[in-house]
Amino acid sequence: MKSQTVAEEYYALKFGERGGIIRDMIVFEGPDRTGHLMTIAIGKSHGNEKCVEVPAEVSCDSRAGDRGIRLNTDFKFSSDRFKIFVNHYNKRFVCAKRIDVNEGWGMNLTIQCQA
Repeated sequence: MKSQTVAEEYYALKFGERGGIIRDMIVFEGPDRTGHLMTIAIGKSHGNEKCVEVPAEVSCDSRAGDRGIRLNTDFKFSSDRFKIFVNHYNKRFVCAKRIDVNEGWGMNLTIQCQA
């Protein structure tokens, strides 16, 4: 059986071929999930915390959402600060919590994590 790339697995999950659901857009880099970087689009949030599901377990730098580290180009120089974390119980959920103020954010927050 041919092994799937992360992008192929995302497609399978996104479009129901495996019964999974992806709530937000996620873009992948690298041919497989081992030792590669995964770009994760968390997006905007009305609350000060938002989580997205990814198709593989990841580990993320807690500062991956901060200025100069995050990947999104909108609000690139914004002083918004985030704590990025992986859900303790389900490592396929990546979360961003805004820590400079107790409110949401308008940028399309995009970060990179290790798959």
